[in-house]
Amino acid sequence: FDVLKPFPINYADRRYKGAFGIMFDDLLAAMYPVFLLMCVIMLFGVLGATFPLDSVLEWLEGGKFHVQ
Repeated sequence: FDVLKPFPINYADRRYKGAFGIMFDDLLAAMYPVFLLMCVIMLFGVLGATFPLDSVLEWLEGGKFHVQ
């Protein structure tokens, strides 16, 4: 999304210059995939399906995964 620069990334890219503009542009671009993943997860919930991540989270909470 940083390369495609959809709105509001393109606006921020033109409006803010320098280091702040670069970082702000990247932050906005990072929000797009997060938003899309949230929409997919909510869609799975509305349709009554379980998201594959649920089984991974259950596996992690079950104590089968141990970080030293």
